[in-house]
Amino acid sequence: MHSHRKIIGILILVAAILSCNNNKLKVEQPPPDEVEFIAPIGKKIAGSLVSTLKGELRSAMEKGGVEEAITLCNTKALPLTDSVALNSSFHVSIKRTSNKVRNSQNAPDEQEQLALDLFTELDNSGDELPEFYIQKITGETTVEYNFYKPMKMEGLCLVCHGDKQTMAPSASKLLGKFYPDDQATGYKEGDFRGLIRIKFYEPTL
Repeated sequence: MHSHRKIIGILILVAAILSCNNNKLKVEQPPPDEVEFIAPIGKKIAGSLVSTLKGELRSAMEKGGVEEAITLCNTKALPLTDSVALNSSFHVSIKRTSNKVRNSQNAPDEQEQLALDLFTELDNSGDELPEFYIQKITGETTVEYNFYKPMKMEGLCLVCHGDKQTMAPSASKLLGKFYPDDQATGYKEGDFRGLIRIKFYEPTL
């Protein structure tokens, strides 16, 4: 109950901030019937993305170790993410975003940053993170929904997202080559990593 009240309070603040920044855009929590429609689809697509990326990552690790895995993430993570979106029967786009990005293309936009702030505040307070969060985004002529699923750091990913001091020198060198502005290190297993964002473009509810 405590977490639920905190989420509601943050949502009210989010709506107020966005109203001030863009008077043509309204962001709010959707009503229950819309949540019931969007949530299961969002969870299914997010699950498909996670299983796809994990499968490719494990294959790369088995083939060539951490260097192969880093190369895979650099060259295939975004195309694989796009392919999951294209294989959906709904008009969606998918993005992974975080407060500590590795690839600048994953940097959060305004709405995503507000969602990240919500999850970060809950995480810092020691509250259990919600399974998902949905924003309803209403413009002058459009209605879209952002579905968010939190990501936690897993042991497999620590080989290139963990402590840089204990990271394999070859991995650290490759990260520096591919991502000179990398922020996504220093994690421990179980840390809040970021969000999977699935944007629904005007779904038929």
